Parts: sequence; structure tokens; C-alpha cells
Amino acid sequence: MKLKALLRDGYRCMITHRCDLLSLLKKVPDAVEFVEANPSAGSGRTELAHIFPPSTNKNMGEPEEDTDKACAIVKLLLNL
Repeated sequence: MKLKALLRDGYRCMITHRCDLLSLLKKVPDAVEFVEANPSAGSGRTELAHIFPPSTNKNMGEPEEDTDKACAIVKLLLNL
């Protein structure tokens, strides 16, 4: 499950934008490229974030609206 989350999130934390340290140590190309392009981002240990089923995102609208709605859902879940 964590591998799917890392792949989805570009091998980085979606909060801190730090690259996953284990992915760097394993020389995962996407992780290495991200750190080379963003040296100030750093790296560290990441935690698994729940992957919502595709049906959660069904019929959400335009990309800008999708981002707003996704942010609202995350904020709601963090307050539970």
C-alpha cells in the first residue's frame, strides 16, 4: 500500500514536500530526479496516507474545482 502512495505522490511527503529517504537510498529514478531538481526540499521518513477509492473523485468537475474540493475533504478528515 505504501508503494502505491509513494508512486501517487511522486515519492515525497505531500505536506512537507520532502522526498522519501528510503526511495532515495534505493535510487528510485523519480525520487532522485525530484531531489536533483529541488535540492532545498530535502528528504526524510514518510508515512502512508490513505488512498481514496476512485469513486471518491467521480464527477468532481473542473481541475480547479477538484483541487478545492480535495482540500476541503482533507481538512474535514484532519478535524475528525
